[in-house]
Amino acid sequence: MATFFTYCYPFHMYVYREWFLRDYDIGEGPYYSDALMFVICAVGALVSPDRSQRHLSESLSRQAEAMILQSLNLPNITILQALIMLGYLEIGQGRSSKGWLYCGMAFRLTHEMGLHLDPSNWTRNGSESSTDREILRRVYWAAFIADKQLSVYFGRPPALYPHEADVRNTIRIPYPEEFERLLDMYICKGSSPTAFEDGIPLVACFVHQVELAKILHTMIVEVFENRRQQPGNTAAAQQVHKELVRWLSELPHQLQWSQWTVGKSAPYVLHLHMLFHTTMIILHRPSRQDFDDESVANGEGVEMCYQSLAAILKLLKTHGKYYRFDILPLDTVQTLASAAEIVMMRRHIDSLSWDDKEISRPMTQILEALEAMLEVFPCVREFRDSILFSMQTGTNEEEQQAGKEADLMDLLQPGMGPFSEYTWSVDEPRTGNDVDLGFLVTDDFLNQHWS
Repeated sequence: MATFFTYCYPFHMYVYREWFLRDYDIGEGPYYSDALMFVICAVGALVSPDRSQRHLSESLSRQAEAMILQSLNLPNITILQALIMLGYLEIGQGRSSKGWLYCGMAFRLTHEMGLHLDPSNWTRNGSESSTDREILRRVYWAAFIADKQLSVYFGRPPALYPHEADVRNTIRIPYPEEFERLLDMYICKGSSPTAFEDGIPLVACFVHQVELAKILHTMIVEVFENRRQQPGNTAAAQQVHKELVRWLSELPHQLQWSQWTVGKSAPYVLHLHMLFHTTMIILHRPSRQDFDDESVANGEGVEMCYQSLAAILKLLKTHGKYYRFDILPLDTVQTLASAAEIVMMRRHIDSLSWDDKEISRPMTQILEALEAMLEVFPCVREFRDSILFSMQTGTNEEEQQAGKEADLMDLLQPGMGPFSEYTWSVDEPRTGNDVDLGFLVTDDFLNQHWS
């Protein structure tokens, strides 16, 4: 449990740490259950620096699963939280159908429990404190983020729609009086509360991730939804691009990052920018069948993808310098898949060999990150092995190799995740190349706004 709150908590904020620990210490309360505690420990064991503890994750998750299933007749908010976390855990272990099912149950429960309605609008008896209402808001928005991430990962429609909710943004709330004692007892003995501050930057990061998820939702339903006609795709893509640029420009100082940032940034800040650049790649990447079209290869969409690839590589380098890759959440697999696809796109467009430094260096960096995450997320094994096989085959038989790389590109196709079973659209829209997208996130823009 201490490992989870030390390394993973900023990426799993559907658990409200302070009140979970308070109720855990008491042994009962609305924000603690044995099922939630077991799944927290399962995630913590999986990323433990002590590798001898990692095998405990499987038995802990199975115990959590049994408790959750026994609680479905009368679920509470901790069961919803546990379902999301267990769902992510199952997907990472390669059991995607079970993970998708558990997360889907959690998304249904958000409506069943009324979390999509802001608690200030429907609580009349005054029995809930401002803290209780804030926890409900945070759980809803955490579920909303998870819904968009998994929708992109699997290429399936989302379950939670912004127009169905009126939930306000989450804010930071004061710690319980006993938090320093709880921190010393359960997370890090002898530490100060400021070392684990749930402060303004962390909460702001969560709020801006929610805003990014709203844009991602628009991209899913307006750009990639297969009933849309081409003109609608094009206009929607342009609007999503503008919203992403606006989102980036409005980040507060504590959350800003650029390729020229020197020194250490918080891991959740690096992760937030990985999500942004992954979204940019998914939005702007051209269809594979258009790679040989010179107007596409030299177009703004491809250039956007190259810029976001460069940013992702720098983010990975910075993260690897200061932190472990295996503490990153499951959506990082999508980031690595998107980056790998752009490297392969560049290889195809520029007719480069695997040995060319423009290809070998970024792909080696991506593979190193995948290798570091493999023990935590075995689901990346097929992805990694496919890249290695393609690289080892070389270019001796160009036609045969082209076919193999086309298969690999299918595996890496972002939009709908690296291991998706379905996609939204058969005829992919050329969203990044058919129109003048106007403002580009160029190096000059990044330098101006992030330096």
